[in-house]
Amino acid sequence: IAEKLETGYIRNPQVTVLVKEYNSQKIMVFGLVDRPGIYKLKGPTRVLDLISRIGGITLGKVDRLVISRKNKEEVTTAKGKKKTVEKVKTITVDLRALLLKGDLSQNAVIYSGDTIYVSAAKRAKIYILGQVKSPGPYEVSRRVTVLEAINLAGGITDLAASNRIKVIRETESGKQTIRVNMGRIMKGDK
Repeated sequence: IAEKLETGYIRNPQVTVLVKEYNSQKIMVFGLVDRPGIYKLKGPTRVLDLISRIGGITLGKVDRLVISRKNKEEVTTAKGKKKTVEKVKTITVDLRALLLKGDLSQNAVIYSGDTIYVSAAKRAKIYILGQVKSPGPYEVSRRVTVLEAINLAGGITDLAASNRIKVIRETESGKQTIRVNMGRIMKGDK
């Protein structure tokens, strides 16, 4: 640019070029988002920036975001030769921690070539049976306390014996039964 300006227009031109917008840096976004597809990065981008660009998310429907990133590494083979291999690194972002608790350590940087998948957290199924208002299976995405489980099922009925609650858990060594006294929990004995 400086050479072109010097030929007839300006003496000793000083030219500085700054990148205003990158068009070659692209990422792919899939999963539980309103607008999946290819997005162009317009400079440094973090998870919170991306969430606003894809139209936001609904917590409860989605709980995590997984970034898949391809990296090229040089490794030495058994014969001593150097070889370039492509490895995929995954970064899991806890959206609940980021958005509800403000944990900025979850606000990962997104780079060109990344593939982002927005999904619901793995959900476990628990069964709440007996003298509760709405017995049946319930899906949970995190550990729940006995009180939270009973609350999911609408609370206990008038016929419930709150001092004889059982938690039955499948373990590697078989079924484990834990007896729970709700009266003691209500008095503060956790």
